[in-house]
Amino acid sequence: MTAKSKRLEETISSDYAAAGIDTSKRDETVSQASSKANMTFVTEVKEDTTIKGHIPVHFKAALAKGSGRNLQVNALLVDVSDEEFDVVGNGDTSDDSKAGDFWMGSNLSNLDVKNFATTKTKYKVIAKDWLNLANPESGYTPSSSEKSIKPKVGQFHDYTMYLQPNLYTVKKGHKLALVFNTYDPSDLTIKRQYAVTFKTDSISALVPTVEASRSQKADYVASALDTEYANLPEIIGEKLVAPEIREVPEYIFDRQVPQQEAPSVDSRGGRKEHEKGVTDHVQQLGSQKVVPQVQQLASQPEASQVEQAAVQQAPASLPKTGSHSEKGMFYLGLVLLVSTFSMSGLVKKYSRR
Repeated sequence: MTAKSKRLEETISSDYAAAGIDTSKRDETVSQASSKANMTFVTEVKEDTTIKGHIPVHFKAALAKGSGRNLQVNALLVDVSDEEFDVVGNGDTSDDSKAGDFWMGSNLSNLDVKNFATTKTKYKVIAKDWLNLANPESGYTPSSSEKSIKPKVGQFHDYTMYLQPNLYTVKKGHKLALVFNTYDPSDLTIKRQYAVTFKTDSISALVPTVEASRSQKADYVASALDTEYANLPEIIGEKLVAPEIREVPEYIFDRQVPQQEAPSVDSRGGRKEHEKGVTDHVQQLGSQKVVPQVQQLASQPEASQVEQAAVQQAPASLPKTGSHSEKGMFYLGLVLLVSTFSMSGLVKKYSRR
């Protein structure tokens, strides 16, 4: 999903009050249209679409006003509809239940099985996440945020945040809204005001779906107060090229593995098969921007970045204990022999009583 706007830059502020947004109803408000405190991009859902997995969102941004290191950017992916639809609400259960239907085992009492109650709504947050402008190198794993910078006004950096994994079906006729805010008031409050400027043509999201992949544009939805936006011409021409967004396994150990030696020239055949697998996997995600860059990276003989990423994401394995089968059998026999003599001694001791 690629953002589309008539402006190449948009700036949002952390001052929700000045934007007329009630923080207790923020998610509902920002999913409808943009404001001085948020950007909203919307795309139509033309068929039932099941989202499955984490969602990498890329953008280029810079501090527009303010200072410090706690300069957060929050993103939401929202299911929006003109008509109300049923969603699981705040965890309440319905009256429909089966008493004692969940077996607990042993002498424990069985639990009742209850269904979650649903509520009527016109929006549902599918996934969200946040990052700090001070961590442009922040990625999927916590260790990637070790390096930080002091953001400077007007200095743009590339960022990729990963919205939380989810399994959710968006119904045909609904809309998907990609929303950008500053901090999330449901988590914390940052009283010191700041503003962030985005390059709108750098914004993209890889939304993993069960169905066939496709490329879609998400249009900027201007505020009703933004009267000049409707009269702006469409931007035609060369756009900024967003850096690649690499697919990362959802569950990996957060650890660094020593980099292995790069393959020799004689192993090109094996490398080509591996590189083709990487490229095919990214193509399945439906990202038109990522594929050419991965192909270009993989085609170079010194593709150290791809090799390093593959090494760092290697699945963790248990360390080898170095045990020897013959020694193991010897020690096992010795333990059994000692146990036999001990038991024999106990039997004789108690038989005399």
